[in-house]
Amino acid sequence: MSEHLYIDSARIDAESLESFARGLTSERRAVLQPLLTFLGEWWSEEESVTVQTSGSTGTPKRLQLAKLAMRRSGLRSNRYFQIEAGTRLLLAMDLRYIGAKMMVVRALLAGAELIVVPPSSHPLVALHTAPQFVSLVPLQLHHTLEVSAERKLLSQAEQLIIGGGAIHPVVEAQLSTLPVAAYATYGMTETISHIALRRLNGPHASPLFYPLEGVHLSQSSAGELLIEDRLLYPEGPILTTHDLVALHPDGGFTIEGRADNIINSGGVKISPEPIERKLSATLDIPLAISWVADAALGQKLVLVLEGDSLPKGFAETLGETFEQLLPPYHRPKEIRCVSQLPHNDNGKLDRQALQHLLST
Repeated sequence: MSEHLYIDSARIDAESLESFARGLTSERRAVLQPLLTFLGEWWSEEESVTVQTSGSTGTPKRLQLAKLAMRRSGLRSNRYFQIEAGTRLLLAMDLRYIGAKMMVVRALLAGAELIVVPPSSHPLVALHTAPQFVSLVPLQLHHTLEVSAERKLLSQAEQLIIGGGAIHPVVEAQLSTLPVAAYATYGMTETISHIALRRLNGPHASPLFYPLEGVHLSQSSAGELLIEDRLLYPEGPILTTHDLVALHPDGGFTIEGRADNIINSGGVKISPEPIERKLSATLDIPLAISWVADAALGQKLVLVLEGDSLPKGFAETLGETFEQLLPPYHRPKEIRCVSQLPHNDNGKLDRQALQHLLST
C-alpha cells in the first residue's frame, strides 16, 4: 500500500495531493501550505529532503537527509509508541525543522491522522478532542500547562514527547501529576529526530535517557557523546556531538552540558547547564548563566535573570542561594537583568544572542 495519511478527514497520497490542495479554502490553505510543500518534496523523485538546523549551538544551516534513513527513523518511533492507522498525531511545530517533518513521516508510514494547527505558544487552544500522540517544544508545553482547559486536554492525550530544549524542573513537576505518558527526547537534525528518550512521569520516570533500538553510544576522550545508529545507518558513520555526558552501566546517560558552552573563568572550566538546573529548581524565574569579559578572570560568570529589575532584597537572597548550592568557582560574580531571554524558533535558549546582548 502506498504511503498516505489523513488530513481534515481526507485520505491523502501522492496522487491525491494536488486535488486536495485545490479544494482547500484560502484560510485553511494558508495553515497547510508548509505541509503541502513538504509532502510534495517527500513524494518527489529526489532521494533526500532539505532540513534546517535550529541554530541553537551555532549558525543555522541546511542539511540534506536521506529519505530512506528518515523512513527507518519513523518506523522505529512508530514501533516504540505503537503509532498505527487510526492514531491521531498533532502537528504544531515549524516544518522547517526535523521534529515537525518526522511527525509527518510517522503519520505517512502508519496511515495515521495528522491534526494540523499553526505553530504557536498555545497549540491546543482551538482543539476540542485530544490527539493521541503530541509533540511539543518546552515553550509550548509551558504555556499549555498554564491554561486549565489546555492542560486538561493535554491530560487526555495518550503520549507526549518534548524536544528542542531543556525542560524546567517546575514543568517536569507539573507533568508528574498528569496521566499522559510524557517523554523528554534526545536528538538533533543529524540524528533524524530523537535517538533516546527519558520518561518524565509515572512509575517508569527516570533521570536518565535511554537509547532506542539500534543506537550504540560511547564517549570521546573529552567526554563528548558519540552516536552510532546501526538501524538508520548500518554502515556508519559515528556522529561526534558536543554534548558532555555521563554514561551509566545500565545503558542510560545524563547530559552534563555542552563542550561549546564551556566558560573559562580564571582558568576554571565551567559548564553553565548544571548551574542553571540547580538554580532553576530553587528560583521561580527564567534565568541563564553566561559571561562577560573581565581583565582578571578572562570570562566572568554572570547570572542573567528575565525581568526589568531585581526585586528589593533579592540580590542578598541570591547570595545565600549561591553559597548553599554552588561551589565557590561556580558562583556568578555578577547579576544582570534583561527584559526577555533570547530564544530561537525551537524554544531553545540562544546563547550567542544572549552573549551579544550582554556585550552591548
